[in-house]
Amino acid sequence: MASLRIVSVVALTWIGPLLVACQGDSDTSGTDSASVTSDSDESTTTAGTSSAGSSASTTAGSDSDSGDSSGSMSGSDGTDSSDATDPSDATDPTDATDPTDPTDTETTGTPVCGDGVAEGDEACDGDDHGGESCVSQGYVDGGALACSDACELDQSGCLECEAWTRQLGTSSDDEGYAIALDGAGNVYVVGDSDGDFDGHDSLGDTDVFVAKFTPGGVKLWTRTLGTTAWDRARAVAVDSVGHVYAAGYTGGGLNGNNQGSSDAYVVKLDSEGAVLWTRQLGTAGFEIANGVVVDSFDDVYVVGDTTGALDGNSNSGSADVFVSKFDGDGGKLWTILYGSSAADKVMGAAIGADDHVFAVGNTSGDLDGPHAGMLDMFVVKFDPDGEPLWTRQLGTPQFDSGNAAAVDDDGAVYISGQTKGGIDGNLSKGTDDMFVSKYDADGAKQWTRQLGSDAQDLSESLALDAAGAIYVSGATSGDLDGNASAGGFDWFLSKYQPDGAKQWTIQLGTAQADFPRGVTLDIGDNLYLTGMARLGLNGNQHAGADDLVVLRLCAM
Repeated sequence: MASLRIVSVVALTWIGPLLVACQGDSDTSGTDSASVTSDSDESTTTAGTSSAGSSASTTAGSDSDSGDSSGSMSGSDGTDSSDATDPSDATDPTDATDPTDPTDTETTGTPVCGDGVAEGDEACDGDDHGGESCVSQGYVDGGALACSDACELDQSGCLECEAWTRQLGTSSDDEGYAIALDGAGNVYVVGDSDGDFDGHDSLGDTDVFVAKFTPGGVKLWTRTLGTTAWDRARAVAVDSVGHVYAAGYTGGGLNGNNQGSSDAYVVKLDSEGAVLWTRQLGTAGFEIANGVVVDSFDDVYVVGDTTGALDGNSNSGSADVFVSKFDGDGGKLWTILYGSSAADKVMGAAIGADDHVFAVGNTSGDLDGPHAGMLDMFVVKFDPDGEPLWTRQLGTPQFDSGNAAAVDDDGAVYISGQTKGGIDGNLSKGTDDMFVSKYDADGAKQWTRQLGSDAQDLSESLALDAAGAIYVSGATSGDLDGNASAGGFDWFLSKYQPDGAKQWTIQLGTAQADFPRGVTLDIGDNLYLTGMARLGLNGNQHAGADDLVVLRLCAM
């Protein structure tokens, strides 16, 4: 069984109609193949529960990496006075007000259009739009709502969603791994590059990049960070005031020193891309961060795995899950390790509205009961203090991995990944299949769905819309769900309802290998994805080798 200690945390495919919506966008022309199917789910539904496992102990600790320095960085941009009452009787009920005064509601008790306050049935009044905006209305390309003379919202200043695709690269490999949005709908992508990315001189073997785009796809800036060794970004999150957090791992000293072979790190940037602080976590072994999430207090959780005694914690096996919590100023609050006597690898993380953190990945041990096969999928739920609440493990005799997670408003967690078998009673279709599983807030499994072609299919990211629908993104080397392969590996995107009913699958790609890595949605349920392409995707120019791709698909 697992143990825990404490001392001191994606893919992509679209809907055909979404691609049609991108008329007028000079950067998006449909030369690549895309197809859509919308049919019933043929996979099996199973339900069940499993017992929780693992014990934990907690101690507080200090951050040994207290400096605010970072490795190298480079950046580039882009009342009516006539109203009368009887002065002899201030309480006279016959006191009159001017009915033409737009600010006066004393006599009628009803809102008056033009008083500057949206009230009653008014949709707006002057500059008061009742909290509505273009973004909240699902229009994210700019402009602003106006108020008509009838106190009704005029949306003519808002532009409807247009799908777009942006491709950026060097002659070497450049790949997006994670994507997130701020409150204004701006898009942040992190990844890594082997070349002089977007005009920045290469700092070492592989550099981290952070790129910011407007909701309409205009690139605002890019930043590169790195050492003379290799540096990789695997996760991104944005806090309530627009600060950006990137996490990953490095073979160098982003924060001035390196503890071992590979150290985990988290870096905080402001909305203009300036580095505010960097923290590096390491031992003499290997540390990899594959998740970063921000809670309601803007505290930051870095989630990954370690082969060492990170922050003074003892390691249960060859690799353990770790979670480190930092405050917004970079002060480390605590670090916990959690694992079995074997290898437990983290592939992704998510956080709920109640600030509970989820880590997902794969294990070759017994985190929650007997091990099913080579590698099993696992999900662990932690409270905001790092205490594990429950663990679930699911697998076949073959290879199974949970690669991504998302949490709905009720605290239910959805996990997507890949399997080489028939997971949870489902039928295996090919070499590797994609799966998605739902667990309620208490860890009771609700259902599992498996989807595959006769080739290789896997998911590395998923996201939820406002209604709780699930969008699973990944890669396929076959004709998935009735779609036609463009060649090599294609991006796919599948939509499921909260009850597990599949709505559609789309597939998109070039003649080469193309991989999606991250997916998210805006307030209007428009989809944003990032990954890589080895040719020009959607009519874009190919720079060389693997190119960063960022795209938006309009809601449907």
